[in-house]
Formats: sequence, C-alpha cells, structure tokens
Amino acid sequence: RTIQEADLPLLESLTPQLRNMLRYVSYMKSLREHPLLRYLEQVSDVTMHRMCEHALHEKPLAARDPLFFEGEAGFHMDVLVRGELLYMKRAADAGAASLDSDATDNDEIGDDSQPEPKRMSIPKGTFLGEMVLWVPWRHLGDAYALSECFVMSLDAKAFGETVQQSPFVHLLASKYAQQMLGVLKRLQIKSKLSDISDRKHAQQCLDRVMQDLGERATRLLHPAQVLHRRKMIVPSPQQCPEAT
Repeated sequence: RTIQEADLPLLESLTPQLRNMLRYVSYMKSLREHPLLRYLEQVSDVTMHRMCEHALHEKPLAARDPLFFEGEAGFHMDVLVRGELLYMKRAADAGAASLDSDATDNDEIGDDSQPEPKRMSIPKGTFLGEMVLWVPWRHLGDAYALSECFVMSLDAKAFGETVQQSPFVHLLASKYAQQMLGVLKRLQIKSKLSDISDRKHAQQCLDRVMQDLGERATRLLHPAQVLHRRKMIVPSPQQCPEAT
C-alpha cells in the first residue's frame, strides 16, 4: 500500500517549510526523469520548491480505476510513480483537433464508429499529458490502473503561475513551449499524437532552447563556475579594512 501524506498525522506537527522540504525530496525523484523539470531544478530550485508546494498533488488509484478518458479536457500532467497503467487509443487520430480547439466541457467527443483501440501497458516513470502545460488539450485515449498505482499530478494553471515568478524560468518555459508546439504539429500531420510524453522529444526541445539561449543557459548548468565567480567578487579578509 502506498503511504500518502494523509496517512502520517505527525507531519502536521512540522513547520510548513519542513513539510515542503520533505515533499520536494520525495517528488523530485520522479520529476527529474523529465528533461525540462530536471533542468529547471538546476537553474532555479526555488521554482521547483514552489511547484512541489503549490502545483503538485498525489493521486492514488486502485486497480481498474480510471486516470482519464478519451475526449476529456486535460488540466494536469501526470507521472506514474508506482504501479502500471493501461493506455488505450484508437488507431485513427480521433484527437486531430486537440491542438486547435478550446478545452471546454460542452463539446461533443466523437462517435462509436471508430476502430478498436490499441492497448499499451504504461510502466512507472512515464509522463502523460504534458501537452496540457502548453496548449488546450483533449485526451486522445483512455488510461486505467492495471494495479494499485500512485500518480503525481502537476496542475497546468498552477505550473504557469509558478514559472512566471522567475523571469528566466518564464523565458525558458516559453521557448520550450514553442519548440514542443512544433513537435506536436508534426506528430499531428503524421497522425501520431498521443497522451504519452516522449522523453526524447522533450530532450530535443530543451536542447534547441539551450542553443537559442546560448551562453546564458549553459552557464547556469554549472553552479560551481557561478560560485567561483562569486568568490572572486567577494573581497578577501586581507582586502577588507579593519574595523575600528
């Protein structure tokens, strides 16, 4: 059985800062598997602390519980921390309009004349629905728990509000979103859109962003060099005037 925060009443006795630190240590083990989130931690761990505190929530699933259904508007990116999911998507790209239409609750979601869905077993560590962070999105398939699962969900609205608090992180996320939108459009043309995030595509988008930002992005990947520069700026004791 997966232990959740609600199962540990002693956590209530901790200060909010300590609770958030524990949450950060626990959540980042899974979030680091995504190239963008791993890089954001390197350049702004404050941003990731805020994200763990305000934008993430736990989502336990029993066997056969649904995670999402085809045609539903998506508002969270999910990462499977434990367990196994079943993802079913129809062979025909039923969600071709997902990148262009607003995600409202009143739209019709297709008909029953489409082909039988393809079934995929989703292992732990998989990210689903990253697209909701960047574009209005409707899920293209169904996802169910094959076993008892523990999922972490990143709220798209809270994610956007969090990254906007840091100018550089906001710039980085905006450029990444532009790159990812290009990937999604190419996949749409090939009828290969899916709710499952491709880590290779994410890494390629991040690499292009870093090339675009140039030295500014590369320098932030090496905290030791930044610290070394700071040490050079701070005067040594011999340089400081003695207190009188």
